[in-house]
Amino acid sequence: DLKRRGLVREGTTAKDWTRGTTSMVREVPVHGAIFDLKVWGGKMYAAGADESISVWDLDTLKKVREMKGHTGWINSLKLDEEHGRIISASDDGTVRVWDLQSEECIHVLDGHEGGAVSLDVNDKLLWVGCQGKVLAWNTGTWELAHRLSNHTQVLKAMSSGLQISKNSKINPRVLRAREASKLFGYRVGGVVSCGKYVLTAVDEGTVWVWNTDKMEVERKLLDPLSREGAWVRPMLYLPEASGGGTRKRPTGLLVTGWSDGAIRVFDVARWTLVATLMGHNGPVLALAEVNGKILSTGADMTANEWDPESWTITRSFRGHMGAVSAVAGSQGQVLTTSLDGFIKVWD
Repeated sequence: DLKRRGLVREGTTAKDWTRGTTSMVREVPVHGAIFDLKVWGGKMYAAGADESISVWDLDTLKKVREMKGHTGWINSLKLDEEHGRIISASDDGTVRVWDLQSEECIHVLDGHEGGAVSLDVNDKLLWVGCQGKVLAWNTGTWELAHRLSNHTQVLKAMSSGLQISKNSKINPRVLRAREASKLFGYRVGGVVSCGKYVLTAVDEGTVWVWNTDKMEVERKLLDPLSREGAWVRPMLYLPEASGGGTRKRPTGLLVTGWSDGAIRVFDVARWTLVATLMGHNGPVLALAEVNGKILSTGADMTANEWDPESWTITRSFRGHMGAVSAVAGSQGQVLTTSLDGFIKVWD
């Protein structure tokens, strides 16, 4: 079916396709569901339903420590390698900042009512997607800098990249999305900082593009042909070409995962939808860049590896018995975790 959809490169053999399934080299059981994985300094940091960040030695795959403090599920982790920090967002309404060397909590940020969901950080601000709002914290003082919750203007531009006038012929879904609206009642399942913009994945089925000079929504990204009610959560920003071939993909791409099983790729320079990849039979749960490839995981119990030059699947990892909730990479290997209670390592 993937070949029929044009998602498998010409010349791919059955042996190539099954390489993902047969390349699992290790697995380890874990306690509780894990929602995010990060790798740094020979260690793996895993967080989820047990309210702690488990620290694993990557060579032995043994748990060496638990970083405790949260009192609710941990939804996401963000590495801030430049400053030696890892940041966690939890349903308990707090965001915790941890020192990677000591693995101790150094800051607790409160005020994320309804739960902190998603994270991104740049050189000045930590962005937190929450239930019904987005908060921005100054990373120098750790004081709240911005609180974003609505857009008050009728948007004049959308994901077509073109300006919209009152005489334009507009798809009804685009017409509804451009009206002034609030984040209240919606989960902000992904947040990405890129240049002067912050992009937020909103459960209404659009990505809100905030201009940080004005702290106002400039446009929304959506696919008018997507299934009604489909939400978007994981997002991955690709600022530079990552492929090693001679044919380079465009720079400035936003990769997004949707509940209808699609991965939608937007050109951020032109604000256009450039690819729709139907590679999962169910919601896409996580995205990551690993070893120059794009990894996606889904509720269909699989993880797919994509070539970012051709946007075709190079291999598919199958072996989990539950939704694959997170993915990371280390030393040429792929790490996946699933609601089946296992972390798997793939060559």
